[in-house]
Amino acid sequence: MAAGTPVFALAGTQVNSSTAATIAWPTHAPGVVALLIVETANQAATLSNAQGFTSLIAGHGTGTASAASSAYIRAYWHRATSSAMSSPVFSDSGDHTFGRILTFTNAVSTGTPFVVLATNVQAVAATGLTVTGGTSTATDSLIVICVNNALDSTTAQVSAWTNASLTSLTERADSNSTTGIGGGISVATGGLKLKGATGNTTVTNNGVTKRAWVLLELLAEPPSGTGDLDVLPVMAGTGTRTNPPVSGTGSLA
Repeated sequence: MAAGTPVFALAGTQVNSSTAATIAWPTHAPGVVALLIVETANQAATLSNAQGFTSLIAGHGTGTASAASSAYIRAYWHRATSSAMSSPVFSDSGDHTFGRILTFTNAVSTGTPFVVLATNVQAVAATGLTVTGGTSTATDSLIVICVNNALDSTTAQVSAWTNASLTSLTERADSNSTTGIGGGISVATGGLKLKGATGNTTVTNNGVTKRAWVLLELLAEPPSGTGDLDVLPVMAGTGTRTNPPVSGTGSLA
């Protein structure tokens, strides 16, 4: 039986730090898959204590390091083995380090659950962004869209996510900080039943900014089960069917 499309569970609190950053898990159970997103002022983000997290993409960004309007993104994942997983720790990247963990259930239970479909930067500051789509590798996937911005603000920045190819496209995280030069992390998810193109996702921000983004596919647990299907044999033979006579009295109206 299929486990169904992966399901978003919780988003942990965004950690905003001008020094080293310890990123706490949200409440979780064994088996959930965690996605760790980090944003900096286009300065390298390095895990000094990974606590089991594995890199999905090498960090990349846009803008002059540590200068205003410079964005960066890096992504990691881990599968929980208990309900009290230890927090990963990032070294001081320079200006600031922002991080957030999001968790998911119903994902594939072995191997790497995420496939990187596309990743890029928006090098020219603007209010709008088009996250270029990719091609999914499996059925019943959850598409995860992560967009980091460089706005010096404490308010949520994304006001709209649009993609006609995805079902139930929903924002899961959207928070910003003024620590250092400022920046933030926004995440949305949408379902994709069949293999194929994810389509492009348009994003509207409340301010003019540069961005760095990644498009991920979270794989579903495949159907499982054992047993044999018994097929009844076709009945063969010869003979004549005789209908017994109907007896009784009365009339047929």
